[in-house]
Amino acid sequence: MRISPILPVYMPPSAPVVPTEDAAPAEEIRTESPASAECVTCANRTYQDKSSDGGVSMQSPTRVDPNQAASTVRSHEQEHQFRDRVDAENNGREVVQSYIRLHTSVCAECGRVYVSGGTSTTISQGKEEPQEEPPMSFGEAYSTFG
Repeated sequence: MRISPILPVYMPPSAPVVPTEDAAPAEEIRTESPASAECVTCANRTYQDKSSDGGVSMQSPTRVDPNQAASTVRSHEQEHQFRDRVDAENNGREVVQSYIRLHTSVCAECGRVYVSGGTSTTISQGKEEPQEEPPMSFGEAYSTFG
């Protein structure tokens, strides 16, 4: 879904607008949808990975369609998550939490909200070895419940 800063004007149905003869001529109404016309800044926007992980996409500036930017950036951040999971497993750790945050900005030229980047966070910890408790004797088990 595209978020647009343009909001419709609310006119209550009980207050009809009746033009008077001495009123100034109405301004022309723009019929072109703002979503259909793309500004130069949005058309030339590129994305590049700034992390130290050289095994993921977008190592060089990459042009991404503005309508596909959110899914492309999310997919790129999922590559980071996958590599972090593999690295954690290879080092005997388990992933405790993992999430992706998409960043948005507003285009200075056309005012559209666009995905300006993303961040992947993966938190891992050392695996805990299960500790086996020695089996209880019948007397110990009976005294525990008795």
